[in-house]
Amino acid sequence: KDIILILAASFCYMACPMMITPLIVGFSESVGAAAVLTGIIGGLMNMCSILCRPFAGNLSDRISKYRLALAGSVLTVIACIGYVAATDPLVIVVSRIVNGVGFSCCSVCMSTWLANMLPSDRIGSGMGLYGMMNALAMAVSPALGVWIYQAAGYHAAFCAALVFAVATGVIIQ
Repeated sequence: KDIILILAASFCYMACPMMITPLIVGFSESVGAAAVLTGIIGGLMNMCSILCRPFAGNLSDRISKYRLALAGSVLTVIACIGYVAATDPLVIVVSRIVNGVGFSCCSVCMSTWLANMLPSDRIGSGMGLYGMMNALAMAVSPALGVWIYQAAGYHAAFCAALVFAVATGVIIQ
């Protein structure tokens, strides 16, 4: 049961930013960001996540993976609220940074948490399922985000991503 919950939470934590990624450049431009800044905003979450992963990894060895994953999901919720509330590029920049930190905490914790729960003779197959859940989120979420944007606008798409962020935290609980 716990393994299934971690797999569901990993789908949700990955689905959230994957819904936002194809929209963030256009949204940034719509609130007044210059072309160069929109490009920076597009990659900022991933750059922040890359820089934070070594620290998140070290933290996950010292504190509860549950607490760190929960903190990551809370940061992701805060970032999504920032996207929904953004009226200028600075709010988006801050939200992307917060999202990157939260994403790095979730990704490091979920994978190590799952690996620790699996019997040693099932780590490969268990991590394969974990990768499958992440790939599934990466496959369907961008299209879902764009579809929601086309039907109801940026804010509705960001609210849908917020639902995935909240679901991550609820499932972790």
